[in-house]
Amino acid sequence: PQVTGPVRVTLEAAETDGVWKWVLDSALDRTLLSAAGTATAIFDTPIIAATGRLAADDLSDFSDLARRRLSGSVDTRFTGDLVVDLSRASLNLDGTATDLNIGQSQVDALLSGDVRALIDVALADEVITLRESSISGPAGQIEADGTLSASAGSLSVSGRITELSDILASAPSGPAIFAVTTERSGNSWTYDLSTEAPSTRLESSGVVNDPTGTNPSIDAMMDASFGNLGVFSDLVGRPISGVLEIDAAGFARSDLSEFDVNADLRGNTLRTGISSVDRVLSGDVTASVEASRDGEAINIGAARFSSPLARLEATGALGPIGSAVEIDGRLENIAPFVEGFSGPASVAGTITQQENQSLLLNLDASGPGGARAAVVGDAKADGSAVDLDIDGLAPLGLINPLIEPRSVAGNIAFDLRLEGAPTVQNLSGRVTSSDARLVAPTLGLILEETNLNASLNAARASISAVTNVSSGGQIGIDGQLGLLGDRDADLDIRLNQVVLIDPQLYETEISGVVSVDGPLAGGALIGGNLNLGETNIRIPSSGFGGTGAIPEVIHINEPPPVRRTRARAGLLEEDGNGNSASGPV
Repeated sequence: PQVTGPVRVTLEAAETDGVWKWVLDSALDRTLLSAAGTATAIFDTPIIAATGRLAADDLSDFSDLARRRLSGSVDTRFTGDLVVDLSRASLNLDGTATDLNIGQSQVDALLSGDVRALIDVALADEVITLRESSISGPAGQIEADGTLSASAGSLSVSGRITELSDILASAPSGPAIFAVTTERSGNSWTYDLSTEAPSTRLESSGVVNDPTGTNPSIDAMMDASFGNLGVFSDLVGRPISGVLEIDAAGFARSDLSEFDVNADLRGNTLRTGISSVDRVLSGDVTASVEASRDGEAINIGAARFSSPLARLEATGALGPIGSAVEIDGRLENIAPFVEGFSGPASVAGTITQQENQSLLLNLDASGPGGARAAVVGDAKADGSAVDLDIDGLAPLGLINPLIEPRSVAGNIAFDLRLEGAPTVQNLSGRVTSSDARLVAPTLGLILEETNLNASLNAARASISAVTNVSSGGQIGIDGQLGLLGDRDADLDIRLNQVVLIDPQLYETEISGVVSVDGPLAGGALIGGNLNLGETNIRIPSSGFGGTGAIPEVIHINEPPPVRRTRARAGLLEEDGNGNSASGPV
């Protein structure tokens, strides 16, 4: 870092009766420093007194020296004295600055225009005194007055920002005012803080103990209201919004090894920028917590959250091995989170602290249509690994909105285990269904008394299912199905005397096996043999309604009765030797 340009320095000094009188005159390009004063006891503990003026027309001359971009001008007059051992000092400064810029946008906005500084500060007998000092300009002002020592004192600071939106881009237009007073007694500091800005109000008072120690504490209350949280979007780096009121009181140490807190929150139209959270926070929201800690245990006297969509309550303790928290929550409608499903869901149970940062879960959950599940087992506190037994029952009708116009009825039961990382690969167990029913109206198909058994392991399902067709016959499915990726399949589908009917066109009976081998996402090989039993085709009296000719049908392994029927219908062609041949139908 450097300052360039010509420098002129003139210093004159003369001693009379042990008192040195001196005059300093210096200049650096666009900067002037002049001062005059006295110096005494220069061979003991020097005392220096000075009166002077500092004027800099362009602070950019000092940008390299300050290692940051500077601009603007200053012109200030000062008086002061200093004992070199710092046992006593004073400074009285009266100056102006114009369009100061230090490269920090919020500070630069406050220092814009013509700014005046009046500073009167003194140090004596380890007591710092600040007397009616102020900095004021078009963008705002700040005033301070007080006396502080190593064990006592008081200080008051107040100020005003003319236009808050100049400081915070997301803030509404209008002024902001603040005031804080503090008094010190030993290592305890009492304070009283108030601030008011557009749509924002904050009041707090309390005691801060040992603020410069290794583990300070605070015992305080706070009452705050925020009419538009969007004011703080730039500060938190998220598009937050909404109305929030907070009432809180309590005691806490900085490392949270000890605390006792009571807080109530009320909000409306809260937004965090996280869609799933915003759905829960929609509408009027209330929350409260009574919690304390003294030693290892965090005691939750009561924690409650309520919104139009969700409710959650918790009580108990966490920390030592064996401590537990009971939870009871309800979601009024799962539709905002699970497309195609609707209805309430709830969870209740106990979470118990175990060794090795592990939790014991014992939870009962319920969902729409009578769905229910029990979850019992261990889980790491960070969710990285679990060992859970999950069993329950769910009505198949829950998926009807997803498969319309088809519909299913019945229940599906599951008895599962999730061991390891919470992924499908680590899920095992059985899924069963009995006496289920599927209706596919567009296909004219009804499947009844459907029984399903599926075993899950390593992200694959071994399936065995059988169902009765309402018009006659039975369908069975056996094989393997992948649950991830392209869902690779190895399935055999058996049809046993399945009767298919179109009342206006045909009735047939089908038996045989069809195999599905390969990825269901695309590229699977589907093949097999299907045998038709007695088949009746009905030709409507109005014909088929088309104007084109019926294409030639070639019969393979034609049974004699079928051939005689076609002969009587004149559908057999004869060659030149009088032999009949198949012809078009």
